[in-house]
Amino acid sequence: MCIRDRYSNDDLKNLVELLFVPNESSEELHSERKTSIGLSKKLITAALDIRSLNAGHVMQNYENAIAIDINQTLTESFIKKLREDGYSRYPVYKGNKHYVVGILLVKKLIGLDKFNITLNEIQSKLRAPLVISPNKSLTELFVEFRKGNSHIALVTDQIEEVKKHLITSKSEKEVQVSAMD
Repeated sequence: MCIRDRYSNDDLKNLVELLFVPNESSEELHSERKTSIGLSKKLITAALDIRSLNAGHVMQNYENAIAIDINQTLTESFIKKLREDGYSRYPVYKGNKHYVVGILLVKKLIGLDKFNITLNEIQSKLRAPLVISPNKSLTELFVEFRKGNSHIALVTDQIEEVKKHLITSKSEKEVQVSAMD
């Protein structure tokens, strides 16, 4: 039997509090050690909280996301800017930012032998995004991420609408979207 099956999250958090109760000798602890203890406590508590969270709790609003139009010309300066932005994955849309057609992994642009082409011309480099409901639990989402197919998800109540816009090509493996509740 797993400890999580036996005790509630609140019980486990109380146990963490008991384990990190200051005592007389704690005043003598170096500040570095106190910081380490505080961070450990926060980490354990956050890990316990994950079980009660879903994708809707932690998602970034798409309006704030950096997305790329599929007709964007891939110049050397544009690719350099993508690398400087520091993100490894970008949603790619067609026409309207809300019509996501795929995900661009920046590493797929390494070794690109020609510039001044559009993403539309290299659609095969796009990946299918994981499309999930905001109600999907984070623990289930982490399982999906661990499978290795994606480390980015589009979170929406309109899963079927989003799936309509994804690029599928006969020359590449059929795009599969995990539409999970």
